Amino acid sequence: MKSSLLVSLTLALATTSITQPVNAAPCSIEAQAASVNNVFVHPAGEEAFSFNLAHLPMEARLSGTNYAELHVKRPLRFTTQHSWNKLGVKVLARTSLLDGRLVLPKDMLIGVAANNHETTRSDIPVTLLLHELRPHEPVLVPCEALKLPRDTPHSREESEQLLPETEIVFAVASKEFSLYAKRKEVAPWRIKFRGALKVVKRSGNWVNVQANWAGGARLQGWAKSDNFSIQRGKAPSNGGTPGSIGMGICGSSHRLAPVSFVLKANAPVHSGPKGAIWAHTAGVIKVKAFSLSRSDGWMQVVRVDGFPKPGCLEHNKIWVHADSVKWTDRPID
Repeated sequence: MKSSLLVSLTLALATTSITQPVNAAPCSIEAQAASVNNVFVHPAGEEAFSFNLAHLPMEARLSGTNYAELHVKRPLRFTTQHSWNKLGVKVLARTSLLDGRLVLPKDMLIGVAANNHETTRSDIPVTLLLHELRPHEPVLVPCEALKLPRDTPHSREESEQLLPETEIVFAVASKEFSLYAKRKEVAPWRIKFRGALKVVKRSGNWVNVQANWAGGARLQGWAKSDNFSIQRGKAPSNGGTPGSIGMGICGSSHRLAPVSFVLKANAPVHSGPKGAIWAHTAGVIKVKAFSLSRSDGWMQVVRVDGFPKPGCLEHNKIWVHADSVKWTDRPID
């Protein structure tokens, strides 16, 4: 009897462990050379400052509602928070979504929808920079289909739909409607569409509609014809709305000429003399700093090999102590 009871308990526990839900890893995008403008660093107890980062290895990890935990890997290693919508996230490769109803082209710039999205999911809700299309709910895109930009865009322009200049059969919906992958009322995708949709085919009370945007995005699917006003002629088009991305800040007033030094691996980087530590060197790195003119041993680094220069050409928030210098008996330059 005891043996039978033990076997039953063992089977019950085994079944429980198998049926427990397994959370996916948080959405994380890695890049060997990414660029992000206006990345703010918040040293403990001090005012924040910002950098424009160009062509650096980094990882962006979803850490909450529309924010990313940004890990810069080298030559300076540090972590900070950054808005997903200011990362300039793009589509890695041509991607088909919603059973083919929506196709996003490679390198399309997208936004990330503000919501209470779980950080343990491997897909993220996005906003599409397609002027006419307004989904009822944010579209979910697999994290693996996204990438960080190699170069930062100067603007964020919504893409305008391209329509034939000749007469076509087109459809216009005055209100939200359901778009289906097939002529079956299964898995409806609720959308609003401002403007004209090209009519590809008609079948009974169903109509197959299509939209194509500059850059290669495409919308196509089936909907009930009573959602539309259908006519023949030259279809009207709608324009997009541009936006802009901010730039960083910098500055220095030091008059001495900088000298080349080599810093040790994992050396702490401070915001000023005796300031808060906000980064570490990712390895042995070469820098240019103002020579040891201070009696306390603190040195202002103005250039870091492989780290972007600020607009004013000199950094003023990278300070190291002389203890972090790797002294050599040979000229560095």
